[in-house]
Amino acid sequence: MIWIVPLLAILVGLGLAFQAIRDRGPEVSLQFALIVLNSPTSQDFSPCSTVKAKQCSVLLNHLKAQGSISTIEGREKHGISHVAGRMHDLRNQGFLIETRRVLESDSAGRFHTIALYSLKGVPA
Repeated sequence: MIWIVPLLAILVGLGLAFQAIRDRGPEVSLQFALIVLNSPTSQDFSPCSTVKAKQCSVLLNHLKAQGSISTIEGREKHGISHVAGRMHDLRNQGFLIETRRVLESDSAGRFHTIALYSLKGVPA
């Protein structure tokens, strides 16, 4: 009779251990490998600068074709989130870009005071 309490404690402990193992589930491990094919050397490659250069090129082509572009148009049409930064980069390259503040609605119909950029001159 005196052994019933320790025996019951052992059974409860085994039951809890079994439940913990059962509830744990399968173990999954993931490994990732980075494979770069035909990439330039690390000295020549900067992802940030190539993205900025591409965005500057897109904006410049739009300015040459259309004459002007707004912040909202740059974001919604070309997916460029920081149009002002790319205009700053273009100005640093010698392009003469005028900025005017205008009221324009976005695709949801909300009005915003935004920048309207116009190309006024190219580097000599």
